Amino acid sequence: MPSAPPPLTQAKRALILADFQANKRLAQIANTHKISKRKISAMRKHFRETGQVMLPSVKVPVRVGRPPKIQDEQLDLLKWFLEKFPNAYIEDMCDFLGYECGIDVDETTMWRFCRKMGWKVHRKARHRNELGLWVQRDEEGNPVRKVPKPEKKAKMLGKVGTKSLLAKTRAWVEEYMADLRFDASHDFSHVQQVVTMSLHILKAERAKHRKWRFDKTVVELLALMHD
Repeated sequence: MPSAPPPLTQAKRALILADFQANKRLAQIANTHKISKRKISAMRKHFRETGQVMLPSVKVPVRVGRPPKIQDEQLDLLKWFLEKFPNAYIEDMCDFLGYECGIDVDETTMWRFCRKMGWKVHRKARHRNELGLWVQRDEEGNPVRKVPKPEKKAKMLGKVGTKSLLAKTRAWVEEYMADLRFDASHDFSHVQQVVTMSLHILKAERAKHRKWRFDKTVVELLALMHD
């Protein structure tokens, strides 16, 4: 792309200068000299600033973003590779560039580059099951069975989380047991007695079976929610 448009002749500059000095309209000047209205407007602005009649320089657009992975050097290598192996797959081309140039190009990038270059390439056929879903296979063509991931262990509540859980449960139970359908034998006072008795039994069992592990939070929650 040229850095500036072709220069105007001295004769045309003199005619345009006369039109500027006569304060003619931009459209009239553009039609007379066969120049776009946009360029005439830029020329008049430049004339008012410098007193000269000339076309301002054009800025060359600067490329932004990441540079392309496949440069001219890799392009020549790919051409040589396809001439030697015309039936190569997209995956083979990616592996070739990774081995020769040490760059990591995925299949999608390579596919787009080949389409841009007008090359006819193909990918390896993928196998589908009876439901029409893709099935991953190894080099020998056998289906690959995915090993199920181990289940994540539940996160243990910290001291703050445990206290918050017990407080919210205790408040909800107290509100729920305040209903008139519960008599004195099954009100919130009864629940508190069950909680106290449960923690007393827990203390005794811990002293009796020191090697066993007891969860105090579970015991207290069960006691609160037993009704």
